[in-house]
Amino acid sequence: MSPEKHEQLATKVRQTALELILRMSEDYNLDIIVSLDDTFSLIYANAGVPAVTVPIGRDANAQPHGATFIGIDRNTDATVLAIAYAFESSSHLLPRPVIQR
Repeated sequence: MSPEKHEQLATKVRQTALELILRMSEDYNLDIIVSLDDTFSLIYANAGVPAVTVPIGRDANAQPHGATFIGIDRNTDATVLAIAYAFESSSHLLPRPVIQR
């Protein structure tokens, strides 16, 4: 693939990902999107929007799980961080580690 074709394809992927997020936020009147276990990582990463994952616990096999808070455009960093911080501070879903001495 030529560098020009590669750039065209990359631009189309980024644009399509951002349009998908914007459409979802408009259709459902969302301030942010919440995803479990990074389900939408390929979409938000390509769209270039902010996202932060907050730990929410472990399953029976001790595998970690998280809630990912995703911005709806490229200028929502403060909103995403504020909502993720409020969730993490109030949910208490991640138990504190036990330190044995």
